[in-house]
Formats: sequence, structure tokens, C-alpha cells
Amino acid sequence: MKSFDISFLYLVLLCISTFLSYIVSPYFLGVSFIILCLKHSHKLIYIILSSVFCYSYIASVEQQKSSERFQAKTIALNFIVEDVSSGGTSGFFYNDSLDLRVFSFTNHILKLGETYRLFGSVSLPKNDTNPGGFKFKSYLFQNDTYLVLRCDSIKQLNIEMPLRYKLFRFFEGSIRSGQVKALFFAFILGKKQYLDSEFKAQFYQVGLGHFLALSGLHMGLLLYVFWTVLSHFTRSFKLRFGSVVIIIILFIALVGLKPPIFRAGIMALLFLYGRYTEKYINFYHILWVTGCLNCVFFPFDLFKISFWLSYSALFSLVYGAHRLNRILDNYQMNEHSPKRVAVIKYIGISIFPYIGTFPIVFILFGKVSSSSVLMNVFLTPFLIFIFYLCVSYTFLLVFSVSVARVYEHLLDGSISLLTFIIDSVSKIPMLENRGNAVLSLLCIAVLVYGLHIRKRIIKRMFGGIIYVLCIMQLSVWIIQKYWFHMIVFDLGQAQSILFKQDKMYFLYDAGRDLKQRLSKTNQLQKYIQRITDDSLAFVIISHKDYDHIGNLNELFVQAKYTHSKDSVFLPFPKFMKVNNCVLHSLNIVHPNASENDKSVVLQLVYGKIKYLLTGDISSETEQMIAEQYDLKSHVLLVSHHGSHSSSTPSFLKDISPEISVVSVGTKNRYGHPNPEVLERLTAYGQVYRTDVDGFMHFITDGKRMFKIPRFVSEIIL
Repeated sequence: MKSFDISFLYLVLLCISTFLSYIVSPYFLGVSFIILCLKHSHKLIYIILSSVFCYSYIASVEQQKSSERFQAKTIALNFIVEDVSSGGTSGFFYNDSLDLRVFSFTNHILKLGETYRLFGSVSLPKNDTNPGGFKFKSYLFQNDTYLVLRCDSIKQLNIEMPLRYKLFRFFEGSIRSGQVKALFFAFILGKKQYLDSEFKAQFYQVGLGHFLALSGLHMGLLLYVFWTVLSHFTRSFKLRFGSVVIIIILFIALVGLKPPIFRAGIMALLFLYGRYTEKYINFYHILWVTGCLNCVFFPFDLFKISFWLSYSALFSLVYGAHRLNRILDNYQMNEHSPKRVAVIKYIGISIFPYIGTFPIVFILFGKVSSSSVLMNVFLTPFLIFIFYLCVSYTFLLVFSVSVARVYEHLLDGSISLLTFIIDSVSKIPMLENRGNAVLSLLCIAVLVYGLHIRKRIIKRMFGGIIYVLCIMQLSVWIIQKYWFHMIVFDLGQAQSILFKQDKMYFLYDAGRDLKQRLSKTNQLQKYIQRITDDSLAFVIISHKDYDHIGNLNELFVQAKYTHSKDSVFLPFPKFMKVNNCVLHSLNIVHPNASENDKSVVLQLVYGKIKYLLTGDISSETEQMIAEQYDLKSHVLLVSHHGSHSSSTPSFLKDISPEISVVSVGTKNRYGHPNPEVLERLTAYGQVYRTDVDGFMHFITDGKRMFKIPRFVSEIIL
């Protein structure tokens, strides 16, 4: 336990130093590593590892900066397709001469290993900043890609592809069944472009998504079967060990050097070496060594969720198996009931990784599969059976295609049965995190605190963490219940604002960017479901332009208001009170008003703080409203996305906004927001734009107004 406790403390300090290096300077990481290493016995090894890691990390940062020199440039280069995303029209491209890797969306069906000439403009990727939004930039960074190429034209070139891609093409042409091809490429080659998006979503929903991501599990299963086969042919440990090394190298050459495969290979070799030398195998040390080597060769991997999920699962598996063995030994079950012990161990091994990864998934993704435990216990043997069918099918394709054709029917039938089971189980609703991240962390800290950890310093550390989390949770509860929230979604060239007080939610506009017109996904619905416990109390649509109403149909709303009554909408009243918030309608519509000038203009009052929401009104309507109402407000939702036709000097003078918010898309074709309008707004106070600032969250207690950072918003919401 001593070595485990030291490793645990070192890991905590490593996390802190990593965070500091991420926000301060990468050089801080290497210095902090060396300082930490001086407290350990193996100082020289740790210092060497730390120095190499620091060098690798800085080299990766320099590579990122080197790639960014192409930003905002138009290029015409030859790229080889390294990976293809689902749908087949987008993927990762690599140019060997410039060592340049990009991600590109095209209108062409891409093929792995083919070379294409791409022409287009290069830009930096951008994360979806909304709650629960897809972190596109992070996804690309995890694949060592720092640029996005907007492809204007693409041309396939007749250039000979590398050997590994020739093998991919051979498998692609040899496998006839679509579902066999999809699962074969996912299980054996780590390529998911043939998987149906619905089937893939169902796989993740039932908690079996780790089988689709090429990981240490696949490497472990592969090495196990080869080691077993080799054991029947030779008793020489050195020969078997050397064969395993060759298999690892060949597998890496086939699928590429990926961190999970690298980790699994190192773990397997360390474990086998321990068996060979007949020394005590400390699995915590193996985890620690592989983690250090992983960071040396893949420094950015330390910032990936997959890294922490992998090690959480492994740590939980090792710790849980150790505790389970001690319990079984205490009851002397290993000697008297071997079959029962085998069943108990199997169930434990299936459940322990789920326990370890549950907190991370529950907090970061907001939901976990409620059927995951049962599916991992009962379906894992069947999935392993299919995996081994795929492995043997690989050799049959190489040596005897005719036999492989017959074998393919068995594989196809097994996958059909698997599809039926997963489709049935996926209808079970997922367990969603309706609380907040602080409360979840508090529960986890209490759980860990209750474990039998001997080190007093660790007990005290977790006691301090629990105390801090309790204070944070109390603060979060006060802000959630008694403060008024204004949440501005980043929807491109569209507008939607969510207001919240206690458990009351209402929406002003529910727009969708015209670029998303053909998309089947309602992003706004996903964001709102992540935030709200129930449906929206009501929604106010300023007017019926698509960029203000496009996402409304799929939202579950109790009442819908706009400027006039029809079969769907009610006219918004002159006055409405929602808890402690008062809404005043300031509408004055002249006879020949355009759709924009019919916008519902609202003034929200919460305590001493006032919000003015102006829709898309023009300067003419602004003047009419200013003549009849007191427009003095702290927060202004700028009209018509900051267009030159609105926000006149006299209108802004009447409002004198301390905070101005502009909902606008990046590099939109309308030129919004107008530079002169921005200059006028800046003269009165702070200006926030969704194309620059992304998702925004403002809170007030009725006296003071704050814009809170995005990570704090994630905690509160």
C-alpha cells in the first residue's frame, strides 16, 4: 500500500502541475516534475522521464504553432486520407512534405489511403461553447490536428497508396455484408466510417461504446489468443515473448501508433516480463509506468478525456479485483466453491471499470447508460466471441476467400443477433444528471473518503476537498434559487435567449442559422434539455423570421407568444409577472410595418436591473418606442444582430446600456455587426458578441450584474 499511496499523491500533484502548465506555461510542467521527482528514490529515472516529457510537450506546442501559420490562407495541396468520419464525406488529411494535418468537409465520398488535391481556405477550429455542445476543436486536437480546411474543390489523384491502406482496400473489397464490414473495421482496424450512426448511438447508449473504440481491451484479447496458441507450439518463454513483441509491432503498423494500443502493449510486456522473472507484479506500478511513458510519447494525451477514462477504468479494475480477492480469501471461498468464485470474479471484473468511469461520464456528459452494468455482464462474452470471429475471419480472407465467404454467414448472423439485442435494450432511458457537477463531485469525494485508505494525509486531503465542495454547493444552491439568469446561446446567425429564476424557465426567440436548415438535429433542444429539469414555461418569439423561430417546432413549450394571435401563438400581453421578474411589452406597430418592425420588444425588470430585448426592429420603430417609454436599461440585446439599420445614437442614448449583447454568426454574409454600431455601443459599456465570446451566462441578484466564466456556468447549470 505504501507504493500505491505515493503514486496516488504524485498523481494528484501531477494533475495540479498539468493544469498550471495549461493555463500558465508549458515550461512550468517540466520544472514542477523535476521538483516532485526529487522526493522519490528513483530520482534519475524520474528526472529523465520528466525532461523528455517536457521536451515532447513543448515540441507538440511548437508543432501546433507551426500548423497555425496556414491560418486564413488559401491552399492547393495534395493530401492523403488518414481517417474518414461517419458519412464518408469528411475526414482527416495529411500532407507529408509540409507535415500538415487538416480536417475537411467535402462533397465527395472519401476512401482511406487515397490521395486528393484539395483547394480551399484554412481556418482554426472552434468548439461549440453551448452546454453539452460538441467540442470540435478538442476533438481535432486529440487527433493532433489543428486546422480546418474549407474545401472548395477536390480532385482524386492516381497515386500508389501505402501498404496498410492497400490492406484496408483489400478488406473493403472482400467483405460483402455491410454490417460485417462495419463491425469488422471498427473492432479490428479502429475505423468507424461504415457504422450506421443510429447503431453507433445505440451502442453508446447501452454502455458498450468502448468496444467500438480501438483500445487496450482489443489489444489484450488479441495478445491473449496469440499467447494461448503459441503456448501449444513451444514452451520457450523467450520465443513466445519475442513473438508477442512482433505481433504488437505488426498490429501498430496496421492500425497506426495510437495511445490506447501503445499503453496496452507496454502493460502486456511488463506483465509478461514479471511472469518470466517470477517477481511480484505490482499492477499499480505497471499503471504508473505506462502512464509516464504514455505522457512522454503522447504529451497532449494527458488532456484527453479518453486518457482519464482509460486509467480510471484500469485503476478501478485493479483496485476492485484486489479488494474482491481479499474478501473471498477471508470467507475461504477460493478453496470450497471454485465455480461460484469464478462467477463472482467475472461479475466483478465486468462491473469495476463501470464504477471507475461512472463519475467522469456522469459529470462531463450529463448522462450514463442505466443498462450498462447488465449489458457488460451478459453481453461481454458474446462481444468477445464476435471479436474472435473477426480475428479468425481476417486470416481466412488472406488465405482462403472461398472459406471466408461461408464463415461470413456465421459472422453476419451473430451481428444480426447483437443488433437486435442492442436495439431492444437501447429503448431503456438513460440515467441523466439533473443536479450539478459540484453535487456529483461531492458525492464522489464522500465515497472515496469512505474507502479504507491508510494514509492520514490522503484522509485529510479528501476531508478538505469535501469541505470546499460543501461550501461550493451551498453557493451554487443560492445562485440557482435566488439569482436571475440570462443565458445567451451561440447559434451562429440566429438568436435565442433563455431566462431562469429558481425552477422557472422561459425563452426569448428560438432561432436557427440558415446554414443549418437541412440539418435534422435541433441543437437548441439539446442545449435546453441539458439545462432545464422540465419543459419551458413559455417562449416569446419576437417575429417569425427563420433565424428567430427555426428551432421552435421540436421544443416542448407550455405556451407560445408573439406579436399577433394565430392558430399556434398567443399575443403577448402588455404586462406579465414571472416569480420576481416583471415583463413589459413596449410594442408600437405602425400600419405598414415590416416583419422585423413587428418584433415583440420587451423590457424585463428584476430588482433594480433592467433588460431590453429588441428583436429586429429598425431605427424608425426605435424612435417611436423611445418617444413613449423610459428605455433606461442595464442590458441591451442589440437589434437585428448589430445591423446598420438599427441602434441609432439617440436610441442608445435613451438606453445607456452598461452591457450590450449581439447574437451574430462568424463571418456572416450580411457583414453583421456593423463597425459603426459597435463603436457606438462601446462608448456606453461592454459589448459581447456570440461570434467572439460564444455562449454567455449573466446572473444578477437584482442589484449587481455579473458575467460568469463558461466553466462556472457548466457547474451551476
